[in-house]
Amino acid sequence: MKIKIVTVMLVLFCYATSYSQAYYSGGKNYAGFGISFDVFTNPEVSNYYNGAPSNNALYVTDITFTLGTNLNKHFAVEFAPSLIFTPSSVYGGGPVDYWDDDPYWWFDDSPTGTQTSNTYNLSNASLFAIPLNLRVKYFPFNTSGSLYGSGLNLNLSLGAMYIYESFTGTGGPTGSNLNQPFSLSSSTWAPDAVLGLGYTYSYNSAILFGFNVNYRLVPMSLNRKSPLTIANSGNYNSLNFDFSVAFGF
Repeated sequence: MKIKIVTVMLVLFCYATSYSQAYYSGGKNYAGFGISFDVFTNPEVSNYYNGAPSNNALYVTDITFTLGTNLNKHFAVEFAPSLIFTPSSVYGGGPVDYWDDDPYWWFDDSPTGTQTSNTYNLSNASLFAIPLNLRVKYFPFNTSGSLYGSGLNLNLSLGAMYIYESFTGTGGPTGSNLNQPFSLSSSTWAPDAVLGLGYTYSYNSAILFGFNVNYRLVPMSLNRKSPLTIANSGNYNSLNFDFSVAFGF
């Protein structure tokens, strides 16, 4: 009888151990990447960047890398840096009027104290940004037998964004010679917050497929010292549609 009892206990122990390993193995940490289609909602920015078929704005590529851990079935924390850039720099828009207190802003940065209208023909524009965010995900309805967060989720990201932008083309004071070449570039840091609603599907407790609809909030300071969007835009807010895949380890 004792041998039978010991045998049954060993079988139950082995079963419980194997179940525990299946429950925890590869279910806590994960890493992956996502691709997002971004639509800037500020017209000062969307005039140059978006790539929407209805205008001449440049396409923007947004790739997000994710390193995360599941705290439990309902909460996950991620480090989620992104790369946002324009694959092409050839700008297809028409001439743009720009008001500034320095009629020769493409030569120096010394204000004259009088506001002057300049017309410039932009031939190339380039945008490069790196958001560095920490993201918290909440899965309110997750009932799966895995530590992977799965199902509908609400997420919040907070951090900062580095933005670099450059313009090249020709221009000059409105009504005069517009063939003066110019090349402008500048960079800045701005706060970055992202609110999102997403859905994550966990396949075999090893692969995660996710889709998110996010709204990014990036307030900017204005200086109006050049036609660059980072000098003239009150924000870099955008609506983002993101598809991602991640692998557990």
